[in-house]
Amino acid sequence: MNNDQLKAAFDAMHADDELADRALSRASRGKKPRRRGAAKPLTAVVAGCVAAVLATGGVAYAVVNSDFFAQAWGNHGQGRTQTWSFLGDDGSTISYKRDFGDGTAPVELSEAVEHVGLSVEGNGYTLELGDIAVDENGCGSVTFTLSNPNGVALFEPAAEVGELVLSGAEGEQTLDLIALRFGDGDDEAAWSFADTREMIEKESSTKTEIHGTMYFAGFGGEADLEKGLTWVLNWHEGEGDSAEQCTAQTWRFNPSKRVASKTFTSSDGVEAKVSPFSVQISADPVMSDSIRKVSLVLKDGTEQVIKDDGVANNYFGLGSDEGVTWVSTQLIDPDSVGSVHVERRILDNNGGEPQLLSITLE
Repeated sequence: MNNDQLKAAFDAMHADDELADRALSRASRGKKPRRRGAAKPLTAVVAGCVAAVLATGGVAYAVVNSDFFAQAWGNHGQGRTQTWSFLGDDGSTISYKRDFGDGTAPVELSEAVEHVGLSVEGNGYTLELGDIAVDENGCGSVTFTLSNPNGVALFEPAAEVGELVLSGAEGEQTLDLIALRFGDGDDEAAWSFADTREMIEKESSTKTEIHGTMYFAGFGGEADLEKGLTWVLNWHEGEGDSAEQCTAQTWRFNPSKRVASKTFTSSDGVEAKVSPFSVQISADPVMSDSIRKVSLVLKDGTEQVIKDDGVANNYFGLGSDEGVTWVSTQLIDPDSVGSVHVERRILDNNGGEPQLLSITLE
């Protein structure tokens, strides 16, 4: 794939982001979202469950390679390290790399996995939800299958780098968006939308059946999970200004388990909550926008980078007025983390060189 194709792919992702951002803006009820990149029940779902929080301490000695974690925290058929480049606005080449996990997980963590078993149909497509695991930061992942006997219409350059971007093209049998909503019912004021990324399993997917994983995070943290999860298909019928917007949604799913997070605090009160799936930093919007690097300094002296210049070991970051949350591409062992390192790039109001400010949270 050449640079022009890659740039087109990521431009398409950004266009998709704008659509999602409009939904997030409506759902956030005044908060400021910022990106950082017909129900058919298969099983009975019990609403109103009391969530059980699962600790993951003492995990070094016992790991398991379950189907869920092999998919959700494996490499999706993209190789252990994924690299890409695209042209910046000034014509320079911008390069990134992303490291995936090996798909193994602690036994204790595998106990947090639940089966969703819901599906929804719309415009010739069927979305089937498989297994899910969520954390106290309001983040998680869910496996899915998206199928259409006539073929799943994807934006192919994006699919080549593993991300599911629906084509949404006029004249095609396609979907515009697959969304995850917290809450259901007729009261839209009670809804909120998750920010999501969908990764394709390259080796097991076909033209008519896509196997993948949706990664998600919400503005409200664990409170969003308490509303229950509903998956929504969006598409349009007709073309141009006369096109009719259509939706179909699953029944609500209430996850009953949570993976615990561990809190780290700086000397000036900034908090980081680290779970096996995500890193959440409490920060005002000015600090959030200035974060250049986030890494976990492990007790053995090594470093697990979440975000850095040229490094994107996260599926996405979701920023709000309360802070930023990153969903990691690799599982994290919170008990092995000694501290969280945050580096900010502070711009000089007089036009001088930016200054770097480091923060340690222990």
